[in-house]
Amino acid sequence: MRQRTMCPILTREWARSVCDNPWAAIQQSLPDRFELVDLSRVRFQSPEPRKPRCARSASPPRAFPARAGETVLLCALEIGSSDPEKFHVALVRIDGQLGAAWSVWNDSPAGENAAMRAAREGRAIVAFVRYAIGKQEDFPQLYATIRGPNSRAGIRRLECGDTARR
Repeated sequence: MRQRTMCPILTREWARSVCDNPWAAIQQSLPDRFELVDLSRVRFQSPEPRKPRCARSASPPRAFPARAGETVLLCALEIGSSDPEKFHVALVRIDGQLGAAWSVWNDSPAGENAAMRAAREGRAIVAFVRYAIGKQEDFPQLYATIRGPNSRAGIRRLECGDTARR
């Protein structure tokens, strides 16, 4: 019942689109959790809980992405798993020193491996930052970017949230 009163007062269209729709394209495209980071200051051996951490036993972290929009699997994720190569820390450079870090894994019902998943989610994070939470929202561009150029889905604005497909 709260959503009926809350959703219409949200000022950003992307927020209204996910407010009462767990299947919204934005929500499905982004990883469950990601952290925006300053790439010049980030350390992935940090003792802080809830931050993606490189496993100490893993090979040294790979180089950070060099170009905006580039995503890398940085290292194996520190997690209690019997397969140390199953989980990874992914890192995308959004712009300048702004990046995002999140966890990816190799098991996927869609047949994606960790690198494929990281690339797809990295593109979605970059689009979200550029077109949703920046100074000027561009919801049609955000939606077109996360849906992909070959998608037949269109946008129809509905009351509070749900982005319908035509």
